[in-house]
Amino acid sequence: MSSSTLKPNQSLPADDSQSRVGGLFTRDGLTIAIVCLIGFALVFFRWFVKQGELSMDKPQDWGHSFVIPLIAGYMIWQRRDRIIATGTSIFWPALIPFALGILAYAYNLFLVRNHMLQGMSMILSLGSLVLLLLGAGAFRYLFLPIAYLVLMIPLADGIMLAVTFKLQLLASQGSWLMLNLIGSPFGWFSVDIDGNTLMILTSSGEVLPMNVAEACSGMRM
Repeated sequence: MSSSTLKPNQSLPADDSQSRVGGLFTRDGLTIAIVCLIGFALVFFRWFVKQGELSMDKPQDWGHSFVIPLIAGYMIWQRRDRIIATGTSIFWPALIPFALGILAYAYNLFLVRNHMLQGMSMILSLGSLVLLLLGAGAFRYLFLPIAYLVLMIPLADGIMLAVTFKLQLLASQGSWLMLNLIGSPFGWFSVDIDGNTLMILTSSGEVLPMNVAEACSGMRM
């Protein structure tokens, strides 16, 4: 039986993850990743600008869009050790959903002109790009943070109005029920409902209209 020994002035090879930038990329790999991310930002630049404008114009609806990426980034930071330990590899099949995301974005940009669908296409392309550059092993820790970014995409106006109105009516009905449970048994007041308007009839006969605002739907602030 023989044993191997280190020769003088010979050191053990360093951990491969320590020789990589950020524990993930070689220098060449980092250059490629930066070029890909710059290209990604240029392709979707118009969407990011429009998203910023919507978030600033309607902060009561979409102001949270500025916070969502920060939360996603924190989720990635929490998983950083597992991502580094998993290692990276090129996953070429990710080129297929990446290309589909680019095509879908172009279709929704020039033909449909739908900001929500453009955002969905952007998320698909981003996830596919990460999968391509880091591999399936690391992507399993990044899937949830990337999917979480969907919450920053504004809903289409038609969907927003429909959902908001239904939730507004639901809040109105819940308020009507709770107020009647509180006031009716003691004869303090009774409540009628008409759409999103509550009519409170006091014991003195006074009618107090109360409108349930859109903010009560939970979709607006």
